[in-house]
Amino acid sequence: MCLKPADEGGEFLIADGRRMFREVAEPLVEELYEKQVRFIAAEIPLGFMEGVHPAVRRAMEPPLLAFATKMAKSKVDFDIDLVWSEDTDGKPCIHAIAPPQTPIVRHPETMEPVWFCNIHSHSDYLRVQREKRDGTLDLAETTGASRLNRTDIRFGDLSKMSDEALDAVDKVVMDNLKWVKMAKGDVVLLDNYMTMHGRNIFSGVRKHAVTWFK
Repeated sequence: MCLKPADEGGEFLIADGRRMFREVAEPLVEELYEKQVRFIAAEIPLGFMEGVHPAVRRAMEPPLLAFATKMAKSKVDFDIDLVWSEDTDGKPCIHAIAPPQTPIVRHPETMEPVWFCNIHSHSDYLRVQREKRDGTLDLAETTGASRLNRTDIRFGDLSKMSDEALDAVDKVVMDNLKWVKMAKGDVVLLDNYMTMHGRNIFSGVRKHAVTWFK
C-alpha cells in the first residue's frame, strides 16, 4: 500500500515468474536447476590480510571467522556458511553464503513451474551494470564495513556464473518487468510464489506499507 509516493521514481516493479520460467533459455534453466544457486548475503572485507605473514594469518583466521559470524548473523536471520574468499578486486574477504536452493519451484496450488530466484537483484555484476545505466555508480561505491551490504550470486558448488548467463537472465527480467506507478492509497495484491517484485530507485521520501497473508 502506498502511503506516500516518491517525488521521483520509486515505481513498484513486478514480473510474472511463470513467463520467466518459459523465456529463460532451456540450457541455462537446466544448468541452474542441476547445479542450484547460492546467494552471498554479506561480504566482510579483509584487504589488510594481503600483507600479513602466512603463519600470522593462520593464527588470525579463527578469531576473524568468529567475528565475521557475529557480524553476518546481525544482518540475516537464516542459516549461512562463512567462507574465505576474494572480493571483486581480488582482495581477501569472508563471504556469508546462504544454503543451495533451486531456481524453479512449483506453485503450491496450481503446480505450475515458476521462476523463484533473485539472481537479477543479488548479482554484483548486474547491479554494477544498473548503476552505470542509472548514473549512480559513484554513489554506490562501498568500502570498509559498508561492504557488508554487498550481495552476489554463485552456483551451488560456489563457482561463478558467466557474464553471458547473467546478461541472459537480466534480459528476460527486463523484457517482462511491469512498472507500477502508485499514488497515495493505491494497493497492489500479488501472489508471492508467482510474482517477482521490487522497486525502482527514487528521490525524496517514499513510504509504503507491506504485509503478508496466507
